[in-house]
Amino acid sequence: MASTTPPSLTPALFLTLADLEANPKLANQLAILGNTAFTRSHMMHPEKWSVPCTRFPTTQLLLDTVGDAGIMAIILDESRVGEEEVGLVETRSQGSDEVKKGKLVACAAVIPWAGGWEKEGAGTEVGYETKAVAVDEDEIYLGKGVAIKLLAYIEKYLIEKERATKGAFQGEERKVLSLWLLAAECLTGDYWRRRGYMEVRRKSWSDIWGCHKSFDMVVMKREVEFDVK
Repeated sequence: MASTTPPSLTPALFLTLADLEANPKLANQLAILGNTAFTRSHMMHPEKWSVPCTRFPTTQLLLDTVGDAGIMAIILDESRVGEEEVGLVETRSQGSDEVKKGKLVACAAVIPWAGGWEKEGAGTEVGYETKAVAVDEDEIYLGKGVAIKLLAYIEKYLIEKERATKGAFQGEERKVLSLWLLAAECLTGDYWRRRGYMEVRRKSWSDIWGCHKSFDMVVMKREVEFDVK
Protein backbone atom coordinates (compact mmCIF):
# COMPACT_ATOMS: atom_id res chain seq x y z
CA MET A 1 0.00 0.00 0.00
CA ALA A 2 1.30 3.44 -0.88
CA SER A 3 2.33 5.76 1.92
CA THR A 4 0.20 8.86 2.52
CA THR A 5 3.20 10.78 3.88
CA PRO A 6 5.09 12.94 1.38
CA PRO A 7 8.58 11.51 0.90
CA SER A 8 11.63 13.18 2.40
CA LEU A 9 14.46 11.84 0.28
CA THR A 10 18.09 12.04 1.30
CA PRO A 11 20.78 13.07 -1.15
CA ALA A 12 22.60 10.03 -2.49
CA LEU A 13 24.70 8.22 0.10
CA PHE A 14 27.82 6.51 -1.22
CA LEU A 15 28.91 3.27 0.42
CA THR A 16 32.05 1.20 -0.04
CA LEU A 17 32.28 -2.57 0.14
CA ALA A 18 33.52 -2.26 3.71
CA ASP A 19 30.48 -0.13 4.60
CA LEU A 20 28.14 -2.78 3.19
CA GLU A 21 29.94 -5.67 4.87
CA ALA A 22 29.60 -3.85 8.18
CA ASN A 23 25.85 -3.35 7.62
CA PRO A 24 24.33 -6.75 6.70
CA LYS A 25 20.76 -5.49 7.15
CA LEU A 26 21.29 -2.81 4.51
CA ALA A 27 23.09 -5.24 2.19
CA ASN A 28 20.15 -7.63 2.46
CA GLN A 29 17.65 -4.84 1.73
CA LEU A 30 19.70 -3.84 -1.32
CA ALA A 31 19.56 -7.40 -2.66
CA ILE A 32 15.78 -7.51 -2.12
CA LEU A 33 15.28 -4.15 -3.85
CA GLY A 34 17.44 -5.23 -6.78
CA ASN A 35 15.55 -8.51 -7.18
CA THR A 36 12.14 -6.81 -7.02
CA ALA A 37 13.09 -4.22 -9.64
CA PHE A 38 14.67 -6.89 -11.87
CA THR A 39 11.47 -8.95 -11.80
CA ARG A 40 9.30 -5.88 -12.46
CA SER A 41 11.22 -5.01 -15.64
CA HIS A 42 11.03 -8.59 -16.92
CA MET A 43 7.26 -8.75 -16.36
CA MET A 44 6.83 -6.43 -19.36
CA HIS A 45 7.62 -9.41 -21.60
CA PRO A 46 6.61 -12.54 -19.64
CA GLU A 47 6.63 -14.67 -22.79
CA LYS A 48 10.36 -14.01 -23.11
CA TRP A 49 11.65 -13.86 -19.56
CA SER A 50 11.43 -16.00 -16.45
CA VAL A 51 9.39 -14.30 -13.74
CA PRO A 52 10.29 -13.81 -10.97
CA CYS A 53 13.92 -13.13 -11.91
CA THR A 54 16.62 -13.02 -9.28
CA ARG A 55 19.31 -10.42 -9.82
CA PHE A 56 21.10 -11.26 -6.60
CA PRO A 57 20.53 -14.88 -5.48
CA THR A 58 22.68 -14.12 -2.43
CA THR A 59 23.77 -11.00 -0.63
CA GLN A 60 27.35 -12.07 -1.26
CA LEU A 61 26.80 -11.70 -5.01
CA LEU A 62 25.74 -8.10 -4.43
CA LEU A 63 28.89 -7.50 -2.41
CA ASP A 64 30.98 -9.13 -5.13
CA THR A 65 29.34 -6.86 -7.72
CA VAL A 66 30.44 -3.75 -5.83
CA GLY A 67 33.91 -5.13 -5.13
CA ASP A 68 36.87 -3.32 -3.64
CA ALA A 69 36.95 -0.65 -6.36
CA GLY A 70 33.22 0.09 -6.56
CA ILE A 71 30.64 2.00 -4.58
CA MET A 72 26.92 1.61 -3.93
CA ALA A 73 24.81 4.75 -4.21
CA ILE A 74 21.53 4.77 -2.30
CA ILE A 75 18.65 7.11 -1.46
CA LEU A 76 16.58 6.78 1.72
CA ASP A 77 13.17 8.20 2.58
CA GLU A 78 13.49 9.70 6.05
CA SER A 79 9.73 10.33 6.30
CA ARG A 80 9.10 6.61 6.90
CA VAL A 81 11.00 6.29 10.19
CA GLY A 82 7.79 5.84 12.18
CA GLU A 83 6.56 2.89 10.12
CA GLU A 84 7.83 -0.37 11.60
CA GLU A 85 6.75 -2.50 8.63
CA VAL A 86 8.89 -0.79 6.01
CA GLY A 87 12.21 -2.33 7.04
CA LEU A 88 14.17 0.74 8.05
CA VAL A 89 17.92 0.90 7.59
CA GLU A 90 20.62 3.09 9.08
CA THR A 91 23.91 4.04 7.47
CA ARG A 92 26.62 6.65 7.07
CA SER A 93 27.75 7.92 3.71
CA GLN A 94 31.39 7.44 2.74
CA GLY A 95 33.56 9.93 4.64
CA SER A 96 30.72 11.16 6.88
CA ASP A 97 29.91 10.63 10.56
CA GLU A 98 26.24 11.61 10.16
CA VAL A 99 23.88 8.65 10.50
CA LYS A 100 20.91 8.56 8.13
CA LYS A 101 17.85 6.42 8.84
CA GLY A 102 14.92 5.65 6.57
CA LYS A 103 13.33 3.37 4.02
CA LEU A 104 15.63 2.28 1.19
CA VAL A 105 14.01 3.58 -2.01
CA ALA A 106 16.72 3.56 -4.71
CA CYS A 107 20.16 2.15 -5.38
CA ALA A 108 22.80 1.68 -8.07
CA ALA A 109 26.24 0.11 -8.07
CA VAL A 110 29.10 1.96 -9.77
CA ILE A 111 32.32 0.18 -10.69
CA PRO A 112 35.29 0.88 -12.95
CA TRP A 113 34.43 -0.15 -16.52
CA ALA A 114 36.10 -3.47 -17.34
CA GLY A 115 34.62 -4.11 -20.78
CA GLY A 116 31.41 -5.75 -21.96
CA TRP A 117 29.89 -9.14 -21.17
CA GLU A 118 32.82 -10.93 -22.82
CA LYS A 119 35.28 -8.33 -21.51
CA GLU A 120 35.59 -6.79 -24.98
CA GLY A 121 37.07 -3.33 -24.64
CA ALA A 122 38.83 -4.20 -21.37
CA GLY A 123 42.14 -2.40 -21.15
CA THR A 124 41.33 0.07 -23.92
CA GLU A 125 37.99 1.57 -22.83
CA VAL A 126 37.94 3.61 -19.63
CA GLY A 127 35.30 5.05 -17.37
CA TYR A 128 32.69 3.78 -14.94
CA GLU A 129 29.83 1.30 -15.26
CA THR A 130 26.46 1.77 -13.59
CA LYS A 131 24.81 -1.52 -12.62
CA ALA A 132 21.66 -2.76 -10.91
CA VAL A 133 19.74 0.52 -10.88
CA ALA A 134 16.62 -0.07 -8.80
CA VAL A 135 13.73 1.98 -7.38
CA ASP A 136 11.13 0.86 -4.84
CA GLU A 137 7.79 -0.08 -6.39
CA ASP A 138 5.71 2.15 -4.10
CA GLU A 139 3.81 4.59 -6.34
CA ILE A 140 5.19 7.59 -4.44
CA TYR A 141 8.66 6.70 -5.78
CA LEU A 142 8.20 4.75 -9.00
CA GLY A 143 8.01 6.93 -12.10
CA LYS A 144 8.68 10.07 -10.07
CA GLY A 145 12.23 10.72 -11.25
CA VAL A 146 13.99 9.13 -8.28
CA ALA A 147 16.33 7.12 -10.51
CA ILE A 148 17.17 10.23 -12.53
CA LYS A 149 18.08 12.07 -9.32
CA LEU A 150 20.25 9.17 -8.21
CA LEU A 151 22.07 9.08 -11.55
CA ALA A 152 22.70 12.83 -11.33
CA TYR A 153 24.21 12.42 -7.87
CA ILE A 154 26.42 9.61 -9.20
CA GLU A 155 27.61 11.76 -12.09
CA LYS A 156 28.51 14.60 -9.72
CA TYR A 157 30.31 12.18 -7.39
CA LEU A 158 32.39 10.72 -10.22
CA ILE A 159 33.31 14.14 -11.59
CA GLU A 160 34.57 15.17 -8.16
CA LYS A 161 36.46 11.89 -7.91
CA GLU A 162 38.13 12.57 -11.27
CA ARG A 163 39.00 16.14 -10.29
CA ALA A 164 40.68 14.84 -7.16
CA THR A 165 43.07 12.67 -9.19
CA LYS A 166 46.33 14.47 -8.57
CA GLY A 167 48.41 15.29 -11.61
CA ALA A 168 46.08 13.52 -14.03
CA PHE A 169 44.98 16.63 -15.91
CA GLN A 170 48.11 18.74 -16.13
CA GLY A 171 47.68 21.40 -18.80
CA GLU A 172 44.03 20.48 -19.41
CA GLU A 173 41.04 22.70 -18.70
CA ARG A 174 38.26 20.26 -19.63
CA LYS A 175 37.97 16.51 -19.41
CA VAL A 176 35.48 13.83 -20.46
CA LEU A 177 33.89 11.36 -18.04
CA SER A 178 32.77 8.15 -19.76
CA LEU A 179 29.74 6.42 -18.23
CA TRP A 180 29.02 2.86 -19.39
CA LEU A 181 26.29 0.28 -18.97
CA LEU A 182 25.00 -3.02 -20.32
CA ALA A 183 21.30 -3.13 -21.19
CA ALA A 184 18.79 -5.55 -22.64
CA GLU A 185 17.57 -3.63 -25.69
CA CYS A 186 13.96 -4.78 -25.38
CA LEU A 187 13.73 -3.85 -21.70
CA THR A 188 15.65 -0.64 -21.09
CA GLY A 189 17.39 0.38 -24.32
CA ASP A 190 14.99 3.26 -25.02
CA TYR A 191 15.08 4.40 -21.40
CA TRP A 192 18.84 4.84 -21.45
CA ARG A 193 18.80 6.58 -24.83
CA ARG A 194 16.45 9.17 -23.35
CA ARG A 195 19.09 9.69 -20.66
CA GLY A 196 21.73 10.52 -23.26
CA TYR A 197 23.39 7.13 -23.67
CA MET A 198 24.52 6.04 -27.13
CA GLU A 199 24.93 2.51 -28.45
CA VAL A 200 28.53 1.37 -28.84
CA ARG A 201 27.93 -2.26 -29.86
CA ARG A 202 25.46 -5.09 -29.41
CA LYS A 203 25.26 -8.86 -29.51
CA SER A 204 22.41 -11.38 -29.36
CA TRP A 205 22.34 -13.68 -26.35
CA SER A 206 20.13 -16.43 -24.98
CA ASP A 207 19.92 -18.43 -21.77
CA ILE A 208 21.22 -15.59 -19.60
CA TRP A 209 19.48 -13.02 -17.39
CA GLY A 210 16.50 -15.41 -17.24
CA CYS A 211 15.66 -15.13 -20.95
CA HIS A 212 13.80 -18.02 -22.66
CA LYS A 213 14.62 -16.75 -26.12
CA SER A 214 17.31 -14.49 -27.56
CA PHE A 215 17.73 -10.79 -26.86
CA ASP A 216 20.13 -8.05 -27.86
CA MET A 217 22.53 -6.96 -25.14
CA VAL A 218 23.68 -3.42 -25.84
CA VAL A 219 26.84 -1.74 -24.60
CA MET A 220 25.97 1.93 -24.12
CA LYS A 221 28.03 4.98 -23.23
CA ARG A 222 27.40 8.56 -22.21
CA GLU A 223 30.19 11.13 -22.25
CA VAL A 224 30.10 14.08 -19.86
CA GLU A 225 32.48 17.03 -20.26
CA PHE A 226 33.55 18.79 -17.09
CA ASP A 227 35.91 21.56 -16.03
CA VAL A 228 39.06 20.23 -14.42
CA LYS A 229 39.13 23.02 -11.83
